[in-house]
Amino acid sequence: RPLLAALVARAGADLIDLGISTDDDADFSGRLEQAALAQADVLITTGGAAQGDADVVRRHGEAEFLPMDFRPGRGLLVGTVERSGRAMTLLGLPGNAVAAYVMYQLVARPLLGWMAGAGDEAPLTVQLPMAVDAHGKPGRVEWRRARFVQRYGGLALEPLKDQGSAMLRTLSEADALVAVPPAGTRAGEPIDAIPLSALD
Repeated sequence: RPLLAALVARAGADLIDLGISTDDDADFSGRLEQAALAQADVLITTGGAAQGDADVVRRHGEAEFLPMDFRPGRGLLVGTVERSGRAMTLLGLPGNAVAAYVMYQLVARPLLGWMAGAGDEAPLTVQLPMAVDAHGKPGRVEWRRARFVQRYGGLALEPLKDQGSAMLRTLSEADALVAVPPAGTRAGEPIDAIPLSALD
């Protein structure tokens, strides 16, 4: 919650913090009413937005879970919700901290920028060589946290050892997000990366 609040503020949006909802329909519905009364345009949630029986978010509007072939994240709930005559865009991010961060930066942040009139620019991507071999996962792109290291006469990317989607600490240790393809990549091969400094 503090992470997303800081990211939204950096994007230039006016933040309305609705607190932490339980997995209870009445509780969540009450927070939607608060959002509408505060004249919110976009409602961003984290957790409770996938396709399980306990995922309360998708039951409160016209929303669809969009699966995506990358991790961490796996997908995003997108739709609209209406309360007190006000229609709000709904973006349901994953519950794990790093997954929420990655999904926000790759999808939600560009969308917020587009809604605010900033165009449809994707995050800045650069190509740098990998410092080590990186094994991929069939059928999906793995967005891994990596640090810059000196190799091959310049900068290269070395994925951090810890890549769990709940390990928020790794975001402060990383310099970039690297997109490891399903087939993986070998040391010295170029790979797409998003410098975290470019997301500020």
